[in-house]
Formats: sequence, C-alpha cells, structure tokens
Amino acid sequence: MATIGVLYATRHGHAGKIAERIAHQLREGGHDVRVVRCPVLFPPKLDVASLDAVVLGGSMYLRHHPPELGRFIRRHRKELEARPTAFFSVSLSAASTNATLRDSVRRLVDARFARTGWKPARTALFGGELAYTRYPLPLRLVMRAIAWRGGGPTDTSRDHVLTDWQAVAAFADEVGVLAAERTGGRRAA
Repeated sequence: MATIGVLYATRHGHAGKIAERIAHQLREGGHDVRVVRCPVLFPPKLDVASLDAVVLGGSMYLRHHPPELGRFIRRHRKELEARPTAFFSVSLSAASTNATLRDSVRRLVDARFARTGWKPARTALFGGELAYTRYPLPLRLVMRAIAWRGGGPTDTSRDHVLTDWQAVAAFADEVGVLAAERTGGRRAA
C-alpha cells in the first residue's frame, strides 16, 4: 500500500470532483490517499516528503491553470522529482471534437511543465463541465459560444458533464501502479 497525495486547484468545482474520483479509485486499489485543495493564497498543508506519489491537477480557465498550482510546483519541485508524480488538466477543449483544440490544450500543459521545470511521469487531459445553470448570464453566453466553437453542447437550460470517467479511473490505476512500484509493494486486488 502506498501513500498518495492528490492536490488540486479549481475555479468552478469540477476539478475537485475529478480529484475525488481519482482518490476513490486509488483507495479501491488499497492505497492511503490524502486529497487537498490548493488554496489561492496560502500553500496547502501537505508534507510532500511523506508521500510515495503525488497527483496534481486543476482546471484550465482562459488558457491557464490556477497560479496556485505553479506556486506549489515551484516550492516543492525537488520533492516532486524524488517520487512518482502525475498531472491532470480539466478543460472544455480536452473534450472537444476539434483535434486542433485538443492539441492546443496539450501544448499549454507542456508549456506549464517547461515553465516550472517539472515533468510528471503521467499526464491526462479530461473534459470538464459546462455548468450553464450556475453561471451568471454573461458567463453563460460566453461559455455557450466557446462550446459551440468546440463542438460541445449549447443547451443552456441544463448542465453538461464532459468528463470520461473511465479515463479518470484508468489514469488513477496508472498512478497506483507507479506508487506501488516505488514502495516495492503491489496494488491490492
């Protein structure tokens, strides 16, 4: 059994749902998991050195991940490099039917790694959520236009989850294997 930290930053909450699903899958695999939301102003209370593996993730908003993720990576880069790590990015473009949009997300994620100098062992891009019913009208209209350009749902009378939950589970399983390899143990069946 490995001890795995799942740290995330989110603007509208969906990256947190994905982080919790990753944690659930890892726990099902017999791992001890700590889920921590990365706060905007203060570093999270997470002893990275005590973890066998770390998963970081966040929502992409206006082509950027939350700056608190970058601050965490810069502050803990040496500790992150000393253990298996993974990163997940949540965006509407990741679920787009437009390959150019999906490729642009990959380039933006790669640019994040280049800026921080950190390279995780695994990365995943997950579609997010269009929470039309919770957006104020101006944001709802902007998000509808973005969704339309990407081939996404434009019905603003309801919310749309664009996350491939099987891909999230597969990503978590990969992280579990990496963590188990570090501890010399096996993932529980």
